[in-house]
Amino acid sequence: MRADEILESVGRASLWRSDPEGWVSSDPDLQRVGLTGLDFEPTVLDEDTSVGVHLLTGPRRAGKTVTTLRRVRRFIESGDFPPGQVLRVSLDRFDADDLWELLSDEDLSNQLGADPTKPRLWVLDEITSVSGWEGTLRTAVEGRGPLGRDVVIATGSRAPELGERSLTIDGVRTWRRLLPMGFRDVAAASGIKLPDPVPADELLGAQDALTEMDQTIGQQLIGAFEAYIQSGGYPLMVAHGLGLIEDAALASQAERLPESVLLGAASDTGLEPAEAAAALAEIVRRTTSVTAIADFGYVVGGNRQNAEEILAALERSHVAWRLYRAKDSQRVEHTDVGRPKLYVGDPLLVRAAELDPSDHRDALYETVIGMHLGRSLCDASTPFWRELRYDRTDAGEVDFLPRPKGVPPVEVKAGRPGDGPAQLRALQGGGIVANSATYSLSGDVWCLPAAYLAALVALRC
Repeated sequence: MRADEILESVGRASLWRSDPEGWVSSDPDLQRVGLTGLDFEPTVLDEDTSVGVHLLTGPRRAGKTVTTLRRVRRFIESGDFPPGQVLRVSLDRFDADDLWELLSDEDLSNQLGADPTKPRLWVLDEITSVSGWEGTLRTAVEGRGPLGRDVVIATGSRAPELGERSLTIDGVRTWRRLLPMGFRDVAAASGIKLPDPVPADELLGAQDALTEMDQTIGQQLIGAFEAYIQSGGYPLMVAHGLGLIEDAALASQAERLPESVLLGAASDTGLEPAEAAAALAEIVRRTTSVTAIADFGYVVGGNRQNAEEILAALERSHVAWRLYRAKDSQRVEHTDVGRPKLYVGDPLLVRAAELDPSDHRDALYETVIGMHLGRSLCDASTPFWRELRYDRTDAGEVDFLPRPKGVPPVEVKAGRPGDGPAQLRALQGGGIVANSATYSLSGDVWCLPAAYLAALVALRC
């Protein structure tokens, strides 16, 4: 890119530099979120944002751009950064050389008008789309690099390789994820008054909260949960499903969201849209049973190696995840054992895969409860499925065996509890059966509507 194109990219994305007083009302992304009528503001960037790099990853359309813009607004309003010291740019069209020029070129810095001798705030949107971004950013922030005294918020729809959480960059202070809205947030946005959330390891002590929930808002929650498993937690789709959008163009955009999410997933994984849809559809069809990776590979048009690559790419793009069997039923050690179970990252992806959610209620119930359990156990810097396994022996299978002690195992049934209590007793001595509507807290196995569990458990990411 030419220097003037880089300057134009920064100016277009940093409206506060030209209009410090009125930029909030004129920014198109903030305008659009205002038109949704959805009262929801993620807090993922409210914690440590000190000098260094803060990486925020999550699926496209989950709200990363709006979340960073709101954080910029608070930085400016608090006086932490004058508008002229805040530089934002979308890096979709940048390569590593362009990124380095933006971050390091003194002439360009002078033209931008930001004083490099004073702390600056950089917002680098979609940095993970730049090949080689890690090395470029490392050079910029480490030692006496040009960003050594700055705060950098970098976003991306692709997570770094799992297992490389530190990115080997000394200046990376935090890595956080912004995932679609959980059921509790959606229920609250619909006007349902909820009790305080409960940490996962305190669920078995929450009898009073559960009973009050059952007696006061139980039917509301069950109805809202059925809607949630049909549409998921992407904010625009949530607003559309709640009937909050009055703008016709935005409503049309919401209706096309499954296609848009699919195209984003295809772009991030290097798959063709049809290939991405086929892979997601096959994951949904296999959710309730274990999967031989080689079989999955053949179905999606490849072999075992291709299947591993496809799954890893889908995981890094936050649109799929997998769960392995616990090595032992006592949770002492969790390693990747046996064949995995596969899940999509949000119910909306069932529609993106051109499937009818009504035909896959079993898969959706299991997916949503697994997502909520995982997100209740891991912070925003850890893949949420890391603290979950499934348990399988000759006596049967339990869907979710959390690693932390004190968190009950959970079996999921999209209808009545059925044989769930017997399976839990045989394999784990007790636990929770998350089901469609049955409520009972007696004995060593609790039966809870899945809606109650998803609405009560406190999510950490």
